[in-house]
Amino acid sequence: MIALLRFLTGALFIFSGLIKANDPLGFGYKLEEYFVVFGIDFLNPLATGLAIAICVLEVVLGVALWTGWKSKSVTWWLLGLLVFFTFLTFWSAWFKVVTDCGCFGDFLKLTPWQSFTKDVVLLLMAAVLCYNRSSIRPFGSPMFGTSLVGLTAVGVTALSFYTWNDLPLLDFRPYAVGKNLPEGMAIPDGAPRDVYKDIWQYRINGVVRRFETEDSPWDSVQADGRPAEFVYQRVCPADS
Repeated sequence: MIALLRFLTGALFIFSGLIKANDPLGFGYKLEEYFVVFGIDFLNPLATGLAIAICVLEVVLGVALWTGWKSKSVTWWLLGLLVFFTFLTFWSAWFKVVTDCGCFGDFLKLTPWQSFTKDVVLLLMAAVLCYNRSSIRPFGSPMFGTSLVGLTAVGVTALSFYTWNDLPLLDFRPYAVGKNLPEGMAIPDGAPRDVYKDIWQYRINGVVRRFETEDSPWDSVQADGRPAEFVYQRVCPADS
């Protein structure tokens, strides 16, 4: 049981980290959305650097879990990260502020509630691993684990910087090189047409809230009489 949880949790962290390292700039844009929501958009210039650091951390933790390297520290790190990620995805789903968490980049889009469910399952798995951390046996010598984790960190960092300065190795973006954009934007005959709406985010009494155009958030007034503070505006599908 523990071996299976160890393998699955490590695999998901490795996959998630690598797929985001394939396009750290895109992941950085997603972090900027969260920064805006939580009122810490002064961190926007650091978004790409933080994106790379998170990618490296995820893959390193996955590899460390597989090898059993420093299992006590690693399982606590996994548990802490998943508590944080679960909070973020719940906040996104409940308040409908970030409609795609970016967990798997452009490779796989998840709805906010799907992302939250995924994180809850992973959180439970990590909690079991943390509780049973003494039963996690290392694979190979301590030097082997240290060397593999170190090489992993260097390799993922190099990959992230390469794809940041060039293009994703596997390009899942809708505007990837080689794709015909006019054809991709064409609506097939008889297909339902997308309907979009404007989503507005305004900070009222220190809390960023989500509005639609008909809510006229620009007319809102804060408790101290000041007008609501504009934060962010985007266009999204009408059913989101």
